[in-house]
Amino acid sequence: MRRLYQVQRIAAIALLALLLIHTHFVRHIPLDNPLWRIVDIAFLFTIVLHGLIGAYSVLAGGARVSRHRRALAAAVIVIGIVVFFYGARAILAFHAPGAALAAPP
Repeated sequence: MRRLYQVQRIAAIALLALLLIHTHFVRHIPLDNPLWRIVDIAFLFTIVLHGLIGAYSVLAGGARVSRHRRALAAAVIVIGIVVFFYGARAILAFHAPGAALAAPP
């Protein structure tokens, strides 16, 4: 549990840095720049990681859950993977307004 605490604190610092980078990109870099997608996917990953560690810590702290910690951890991991891939898919599918879409082959 201590390691999760450390990872969550590192993720919180990364969230702050990625939020600043994301805000800069939104204001100064065209949305069709591929670097924008990389930053947003990293931002999404960090948000999901930080949030799920927090949720797991709160839920696993309960006395009634202690017997089911492995099942809870597995559920959190599955939820995290699903949320991350769903969000990454949305980021990758995003097209900037006015950007020319590639013609199908």
